[in-house]
Amino acid sequence: MAIAELGKKFPVRTEGVKVPLDDQVSELQAGDVMEQVLEVEGTLNRQATRELIHQILFMKKDYPQFVLHYLKVESSRITVQFAVAPPGAIISGAGGTISGDSDETRIAGGVAVPAIYIIAALVLAIIVAAILLTCAIKEIWVFRPKPKTGHAEVVALDQQSGLPIPNVNITVAGQTKKTGSAGQAAFFKDLVIGQYTVIGADVPNYQPPETVSVTVVWETVASCTLWYKPVDYVEPTHGWLSIATAGALGDIYIQAQIVGEPGYAYLHVEKGVYDVFFGPVKGYIHPPMVSLRVVGGWPTSHVAYYTLPPSAWWEKYAKYAIIGGGAIIGAAVLIPQIANIAARPPIPPKGGTT
Repeated sequence: MAIAELGKKFPVRTEGVKVPLDDQVSELQAGDVMEQVLEVEGTLNRQATRELIHQILFMKKDYPQFVLHYLKVESSRITVQFAVAPPGAIISGAGGTISGDSDETRIAGGVAVPAIYIIAALVLAIIVAAILLTCAIKEIWVFRPKPKTGHAEVVALDQQSGLPIPNVNITVAGQTKKTGSAGQAAFFKDLVIGQYTVIGADVPNYQPPETVSVTVVWETVASCTLWYKPVDYVEPTHGWLSIATAGALGDIYIQAQIVGEPGYAYLHVEKGVYDVFFGPVKGYIHPPMVSLRVVGGWPTSHVAYYTLPPSAWWEKYAKYAIIGGGAIIGAAVLIPQIANIAARPPIPPKGGTT
């Protein structure tokens, strides 16, 4: 779907309009319409599109030879058609002129250069730069980091025996996976970090499982268990709750009270659902609250991850810029010194030459 469309689309030649040009294409003439299509990875919005159009149209003021014929902005594609002059026009520039009827330009010194190629390449570079700058400022796709994701694995267990149940359909975030033929966990890959509801399908001879949740953490596999009770199973009244923190040792709260030690708690509790909170640790983002279901007769485990705050996008590139700049400066200083040392005549041994 087009977000914005200006001008009228022209047919373009398949040869002679590519930038950069090589010896295999036909001669480019003034007024030839050139087309550039740019694919973007993200989604453009209307505000960024308005600024992009403004920047491209503003080129006419600083670069009178630029003629915009057609511009179409779609959600993930930008199409630009332009020429460096209308057909038959005269393009004036420092050091010479370009005529629509001429194949090349003579400038000071009588040297022949395909100046229209240079101008076309310059105009195309300005258009691309305007698009990149607009998208970079709006964090549309150039510097916008990809969403942080993690993984989840869910196993279905018989609550009476603790044995895994094979071939059970499990749904997380709209995806349905099946446990393995030997009861292996269903694996959900690349989920955006957050909390998800886990839904298990009905299994013959078992009661419908209770819905549980799983918290997906960045670059980590979160584990979750669906407990299936046999039809005639009588559930014990108590179970165990095992909670640990990773990344930092944080306080663990249940019902507004600290339980266990910083970083670990193991409790024998009545079956039911418990809301678990995690205390702040300086310099870290503390984990979100989780609701854990304790089933009778079995332990329920959970690991909460403390993470470092995300750094600004430019910090990563600044590091490489500093390293690269230092290497260039070092090379600029050391290479001439090495060359001077290599060019020096050998020092004769003491006592005269041999």
